[in-house]
Amino acid sequence: MISVPVAQREFAETGIPGVRVCVCWKADHHVAYLTEFKAGARFPDHGHHGSERSMLLAGRLQLGSLDMLPGDFMEIGAGESHAAHALEDSVLYTQSLAADLEG
Repeated sequence: MISVPVAQREFAETGIPGVRVCVCWKADHHVAYLTEFKAGARFPDHGHHGSERSMLLAGRLQLGSLDMLPGDFMEIGAGESHAAHALEDSVLYTQSLAADLEG
């Protein structure tokens, strides 16, 4: 069993204003992480080597024309370009290839 209690979460700056990441699990070239967005933060357009599966846990996030609310799930395929804009303080849970998180 793997457990990451709230009190043990360590968020790291991403270099993008208002966006921080906390890795919850990493193994076998895959990673699960939380991304914390401050209201108004913008994650620039980017793509991934593999698919990315995400669920919005809190807040409101815009991904292209998609307006995500808490509980909404999405999958973005390998190579699909996308950007994010936080309409309010938000937390997004994501699973992807570790190489995509590392750059």
